[in-house]
Amino acid sequence: MRFFLPQVLSAVAIFLLPLAAQLVSLTPGAHGIESSKADTGTKQNDSPCNAQAWIRAEDLSPNHISEGELRVKVSRPECAHQVVSVVLRLQLKEFSDFVSLKNGVVLQWQAVNETKPPGDVVHEVVYDSRSYAEVTSDPNLWNVQAQERLAWTTEATLLDHLPDLTHPIVTPFTVSVPAVNYPPGDERVRVVRRTRHSWGDLSYEYTAIMTFTDGRTVNVPAGHTTFVPADHANPTKMPSSWNATFKDPCDDILNRELDRCLPKDERSEFVAEVTLDEGNVIQKGSLLKGRVTVHSTHGSTTVSGISAGVWTAYRDHWAQARAAAAGDAGFVETTSFSQQRCRTAIGGRPLNADTPSYARIFARQSEFPEWRFPPVILVSSDDTQNNTFTPEHPHFDFEFHVPNHNSVDFTSYYSSAENQLLLNLDPRPPRTAADEAAATEERLWDSTTPVGHPVDFATRKPPPKSRRCVMTLVATVPVTLVGSAIPTGNPVAHYLTTGLPVPVIRSGLEIEVAEFPLADPVVYDEPVGDTVARLLEPHPGPRKWKDIPDPSKGYRWGHYAGLLWKKKVVAEERGILKQLRAEGVEPQGEAQQPWSN
Repeated sequence: MRFFLPQVLSAVAIFLLPLAAQLVSLTPGAHGIESSKADTGTKQNDSPCNAQAWIRAEDLSPNHISEGELRVKVSRPECAHQVVSVVLRLQLKEFSDFVSLKNGVVLQWQAVNETKPPGDVVHEVVYDSRSYAEVTSDPNLWNVQAQERLAWTTEATLLDHLPDLTHPIVTPFTVSVPAVNYPPGDERVRVVRRTRHSWGDLSYEYTAIMTFTDGRTVNVPAGHTTFVPADHANPTKMPSSWNATFKDPCDDILNRELDRCLPKDERSEFVAEVTLDEGNVIQKGSLLKGRVTVHSTHGSTTVSGISAGVWTAYRDHWAQARAAAAGDAGFVETTSFSQQRCRTAIGGRPLNADTPSYARIFARQSEFPEWRFPPVILVSSDDTQNNTFTPEHPHFDFEFHVPNHNSVDFTSYYSSAENQLLLNLDPRPPRTAADEAAATEERLWDSTTPVGHPVDFATRKPPPKSRRCVMTLVATVPVTLVGSAIPTGNPVAHYLTTGLPVPVIRSGLEIEVAEFPLADPVVYDEPVGDTVARLLEPHPGPRKWKDIPDPSKGYRWGHYAGLLWKKKVVAEERGILKQLRAEGVEPQGEAQQPWSN
């Protein structure tokens, strides 16, 4: 199994994103991009009363009524009768920002001619980055812009008339969704800006608006959810072929040791001939079968292995269009997936309770679910039975099921999710008979290698300075991933079509179709000073996270509502949690019962 850097970083983000959600359980303050610094309130012990809120709910989908529950818990027993009412709000927020070069600006990376001590072959030149850091923070050289779009808002009163909160209260609600496809709420990894930069995100955000007896109104983040788009037609299945050239995405990053063991003028050029048995329009959950044939031209490097998988890239088309219009002709290429694979995690992970990253939450005590790393699983030639992939026979026949939880292709207001068949190829320097003899000797002196298995010199021997003598080449084939066909009864429109209805949230267990209002989106431009502070100003030393302006900061506050809903369903199936009463309010005290498997 071979991993590529974006997949590793995205896998690490699996742990970072939920952690950010747990760090903030209560955040008063105004919503919207106009307020760059949220009112964090006073400490709990000093404030009269505060409360927490949780949402567990089904994912949203077109022409469907999703059920959900709101849980409210006060901070202290003496606050049990201090909440006058609770209004639940659901909003679809979208955001994008970018940094582009002003027309005619060219940046230079200035090197200092200073050589490291003899024997240090990892970095032979010291780079003076001070002048570079200065120009990357100079607002006279850069265009910056950030914008947030509030697509729709719906809200309903779920608790009123001074509810008794001696114990936590759980009350039901529903969200009626019209026959409209909205974008999935994928969790994108926030990238660190270096030079040119683009970023886009969106969130279906639940907020509990609590009014207290002292007259205060507090907005409490209660969680976030996602949307599952529907598809009517099954894709046409016809064989299709493409040619793609393998490239090194890190080619512009100096690596002198790699140049030493794999000189550029001696490297082979590899081209993939890819055939997909049923074409490149793929349905989630279906079997993807194909063949990769690798052809090489000039050079002496050979291939040690190849792997294939489906990967979702995100293209910030709004930022690219604005930057190009401002005169930055190189912005699109520099911020594309192909150029940033080496540096940052451009992909994300789908927000879905069925993903492998949540498997441990639903495992019984006797079960040990396999932890999948990275989240994009690559089928490798090394794992194929009766493997025939050799330099003499460079064919790799692969097949794997595309997981149901993968992200589908979808164009939102600021960004587009675009799937690709990702091919990773591992080249190696030519081996002589003396090299093979040395490998045999090394195997006998390696305590971790089974008898008869080779040692990979590129990563294992000799440590540590030759560890970086390895590279991975990448080729991609565009594929379109669509969702499972869902019988919706009515034609489903794309949400960017004008004059469409929007979802409605209602108290109780409503089963009748709601009367839908029409969309009236609002766009906010962030003050340029806040955008500059976030994207251009250097931040020497530790700086508090809450002090950095970021309108999308709260997009992942609170828990994922679909995960908590599935926990409830699984607990009921296993007899752990009694069925809730018809009106949806748990008996007092039962909400305090611990979870167990």
